[in-house]
Amino acid sequence: MKTAKELIAKLLNMLGIDNEQEFCNKYDVVYGTLQSWKFRNSIPYELILDICKKNNIRLESVFYDEIAPVRDVISVRYYQDISASAGYGVINCDEQCSEIVLDKSFAKELLNVNNAKNIDIIKIYGDSMEPFVHSGEFVVVERNKNDFNRIKDGEIVIININGDIYCKKILKNPYTKEITLSSLNSFYPDFKINEEDFENTKIIGVVSKAISIKDFERAFIKINN
Repeated sequence: MKTAKELIAKLLNMLGIDNEQEFCNKYDVVYGTLQSWKFRNSIPYELILDICKKNNIRLESVFYDEIAPVRDVISVRYYQDISASAGYGVINCDEQCSEIVLDKSFAKELLNVNNAKNIDIIKIYGDSMEPFVHSGEFVVVERNKNDFNRIKDGEIVIININGDIYCKKILKNPYTKEITLSSLNSFYPDFKINEEDFENTKIIGVVSKAISIKDFERAFIKINN
């Protein structure tokens, strides 16, 4: 795989940009930050994805000189501009997603799924769900499991409450019509949702696995636009 310096140079060439300062001005990047990426060999994956998407550039053509054919693939949705709070809630307005195309064997290893038809990847902010997932890491969300009756007691869910999106453990009370949203970090208190509040509550899906930043970067180089 190319270094950060090589990737930036190739991207500038593909965009027809003559110099790094022009690139920084166009994409609102601090020039010193770009130099730091090169010096530390730190690849700005999300910026590259965003630029490739806006300019209709195949991401493989940036990362590789030759694109090897991928025969057996599945795709998942990555919501680059949506995050779920593991703390006190994050309002998310932009629901545009990118498609990540992975070979099936790699997807099974990374996502622990055989069929990614209803799979989303969402970033987590906050520390209330540690050690299961840390702030800045990602979770695999099974969208087909979004009904209160189908969700099992103790499962971790992504849930929308009045526009705020949370990542929490769901606890069902078999005797009362309410649920409790619990954090794994004992610093954060639980909170309850009563039946009358259900109409303002939507479960997006069940979290099947947490993905570290390192593993997400491994997946990133297999993205198609």
